[in-house]
Amino acid sequence: MIWEHQDEVYKEAAALYTTLVAPVDDLRQIVCVTGSAGIGKSRLIAQWYRSEAAKGFRSITTACHACDEHFPLLRLADIVAQLAGLRVEGWPPRVGGDVAKAAAGLPLDDETRKTLVAVLEQLHQPPQELDQRWFEALNDGLTILLDSVMSGEPLCVVLEDIEWIDEASRGVVADVLAREAGWPLLVVFAAREPTPEWISESLDVETIHLKPLTGEAVVRLIHLWASPALLPASTVHAICDRAQGHPLFCPGVGAGTSTRSK
Repeated sequence: MIWEHQDEVYKEAAALYTTLVAPVDDLRQIVCVTGSAGIGKSRLIAQWYRSEAAKGFRSITTACHACDEHFPLLRLADIVAQLAGLRVEGWPPRVGGDVAKAAAGLPLDDETRKTLVAVLEQLHQPPQELDQRWFEALNDGLTILLDSVMSGEPLCVVLEDIEWIDEASRGVVADVLAREAGWPLLVVFAAREPTPEWISESLDVETIHLKPLTGEAVVRLIHLWASPALLPASTVHAICDRAQGHPLFCPGVGAGTSTRSK
């Protein structure tokens, strides 16, 4: 795998993999993958998902959307739903499945369960005003839920397109992650550059920045990934032209070419 090559043309991917492959043992890690739209943030995270290192985690993932501002707590509700074995689906979004039954199976006290069920059941018609006491109860409820989930296994939470997260979900996520909890938790944010201030200023986060490669670096990366096949110069030129410096497009095409050339 390319992760084994410490070549400068792939240092961002190598850095991310090195970070994520590290054992998580009562240690919270927060990583933010940044880069322009289409640069390969999601693909890089998906590559890790398929690795051996990811198999030790229970993983949940959610992707924010420009319409999230119209649905307060949408991303938070999606995370809670997945932890309860449910999914947010459809448009307007709603939680599919039996919310009460799923919540009854969670190791929570009645008050915490009631708070989290309210988030799930009111998703399609969110309250117009959310007071501070309600937020505090929600923060505490999510903390208790995460405590119970991670008592048995490490958890990986991926939040993509985080620049679109609704304000309410952002506040709860930031508050809960800032708490001093000894969780075996890995959080991976994906965001367009620059890193959102609420992440960089309030959380201890490691940032991995994906950026376009130079033409020379693209050629080296293609040859590295296609090895041992020797690609014609015209093929390399065509791949470079299509890739436009995309650090993950190049090796993907190179690998396919290498397979077909055998």
